Amino acid sequence: MAEFLAMGGHAIWVWSCYGLTLLGIGVVIALALRQRRKAAHWRALAEGSARRQA
Repeated sequence: MAEFLAMGGHAIWVWSCYGLTLLGIGVVIALALRQRRKAAHWRALAEGSARRQA
């Protein structure tokens, strides 16, 4: 197991790439969720405005 984790002496590069990739995926997911909430908010405002005008 230690040999696997050491990655033949390249562990720092391999594990840092895994970490940066996971961080990047997490950022993309967080931004997508944030955009979804903002879109829902604006949609609710638009629907409320349309109802008031009708």
